[in-house]
Amino acid sequence: SWGRFYETSQNRHPEVFKTNPAWLPGAYDVDDISKDKDGHETQIPEATLFWMILTEEGIHVLRSREDKLQDTFSFMPLEFIKSNEFKDLGTFSEGACFRIGATSVAGDGEGSWTMCFRNDTEKYEWFNFIKKLKATNVAESGTPAVEETEPGSTAYFPPHQVDSSFYGGSGISDSPEPPTVDDGAPDRDGRWIVLQTWSTCSLACGGGTQTMQRLCIPAQGKGNPCEGEALMTRACNEHPCQDAEFVVQETQQQTAPAIIRITPISARPQRYDECELKEGDMEMVREDMTEFPRPPRVPVRVVMNNRTISAFTGDSYDSLQNTFELNNLKPLTNYAEDKESCMIVADDTPNKRMVLCGLAVSSLSPSESKEEWIRDIQFFQHNCQTPIKVTLPDQDPEFAKKQSQVAMEYLEDRAHDDMEKEEATNESVLDDELLNTQNEANKAIEKELKYEAAAEREERLRSEQERNDLQQALEDAKEKIKCMDAAITDKELQGERNSYQLEVEKKKETIQQETKAKVDKRRAIIKRRMDIIADLHHRQNEALRKEISEMQSTMAGKMLEANKEGDMTLCGGTRTQEYRDSYCDSNLSESYQDNQDCKRAEDFCYVCCETEFGTAQQDKIAQCDQQCTVATAPVESGDGQWVWVSDSNTVSQE
Repeated sequence: SWGRFYETSQNRHPEVFKTNPAWLPGAYDVDDISKDKDGHETQIPEATLFWMILTEEGIHVLRSREDKLQDTFSFMPLEFIKSNEFKDLGTFSEGACFRIGATSVAGDGEGSWTMCFRNDTEKYEWFNFIKKLKATNVAESGTPAVEETEPGSTAYFPPHQVDSSFYGGSGISDSPEPPTVDDGAPDRDGRWIVLQTWSTCSLACGGGTQTMQRLCIPAQGKGNPCEGEALMTRACNEHPCQDAEFVVQETQQQTAPAIIRITPISARPQRYDECELKEGDMEMVREDMTEFPRPPRVPVRVVMNNRTISAFTGDSYDSLQNTFELNNLKPLTNYAEDKESCMIVADDTPNKRMVLCGLAVSSLSPSESKEEWIRDIQFFQHNCQTPIKVTLPDQDPEFAKKQSQVAMEYLEDRAHDDMEKEEATNESVLDDELLNTQNEANKAIEKELKYEAAAEREERLRSEQERNDLQQALEDAKEKIKCMDAAITDKELQGERNSYQLEVEKKKETIQQETKAKVDKRRAIIKRRMDIIADLHHRQNEALRKEISEMQSTMAGKMLEANKEGDMTLCGGTRTQEYRDSYCDSNLSESYQDNQDCKRAEDFCYVCCETEFGTAQQDKIAQCDQQCTVATAPVESGDGQWVWVSDSNTVSQE
């Protein structure tokens, strides 16, 4: 969900919500932002809103929804949340808010997180989910769990009045009452129906699991709900695995050297941007898999920004294996089983750590890859958290004047030397520069084609860096021109050089414009392809959802029909032809054959019993059929016709 937040700790006491650095005012019309199927915007709707995700690891605060692996802005581990500090703050103009206590906030000691969502429903869901996750985590550690918010198991806050503005105001807002339950439905207990039978065992030996999926037909009225879980599990193949036996042949065989190739863990490129992002492939030791003689290793994609370091087994955020805040990391140590290529990443949380091992990347060996990661982690920890401020001591005015004079003389000498070097340079140098510009343009096109699927954030950061570089280059050029103007003596020569330089710059500008046009055209094509693919997937998913819904409705209808329970008194006894015709036309109008069988006197009772009770009510059908056996033996009447009389009468024929 989109939400606001701010952190409070021993040294932090903010007065405003945090601003999303990815927000670009005026970049798009907020009213035109598209929404997903749950009604959430796909782009940042306001400057202080972040995309928030809750997992078993903790609360993840992201700058946007487009690149979840890289856009982590902040993170609150579940272990740091205090189980006894959950407080509802009320509803304000900024949203529906609550506060949670924490044992550590961004490595700055105890504090709290204040979170606000745009409506009470989202606040209740987040409040309840965080408490349940924390309660589960605390229960597993053996300490008392936090009590659920009353009433019931759903997070509910009693009605109260609060100031409409989080930081002060005059309006009043009421929290909603909990929903009421309609008791008008007839009483009927909930029932399970099987959707998928027991699956195959997950392991061939050593103890695996099987699963079965069920669907609950909800209870009606005051009936009892379904008991048990919709997804059932049971153990299977519990027999131990046999150790493999190898037979050593007497003849010696030559074995060629093994060739090991590792495909990239992710389709995303491996990158390094100083103090922004490091992303690359490593191996993670699965210490939790104790059934193996030696813990296995699995490939992971490691993503580190200036706040956290995380390991993923795929491209989606759901594949997150572990994450740590850089400020809370313990000193990195070597892994005892493989000191050369593996290291241990851990913090102060008990029993929480991950073992990462280097891979052979480019010209680096696994041990060299590990050492490179250690250097980069330490660099991000110590050099990328707080900008370095340099303060110069106060200087004597006379000394500063002399220092400025010496600097001017040095700049004049440098300008004179530059002019002499430039005069000695022939036109071929400029031609080489033009050729280099053309080559650089071709490389730029190739690079854009390779990175055409890169995230909007990366493009925005690159644009901002380019603007800053150009601005700095502009300021440097202005200072250089001031110094060079004082040293230029040959106006005519300088004019000719400037004329040729302008011609080269014009050609360079033309090449750059052509390059930009090619890149823009390519991006437009890719965007159209992505829109077509997304629309096709959406239609296919909707068709599958519709088919599943129809199947579930059919199953529920059949179950209700099988459990039908009617009135057996409508079937027994002597019934007139008029009664039989009326009953059969009302209940068996869909099949002509069934309708005619029902109207015959000898068949009416049995057909009526099968109509009044479903196939699952065989005991009721049998009880109803008993009253149909009263009339049996035929007797000839006086006019030569056979009639049916009770079994108690004797059969005679004159």
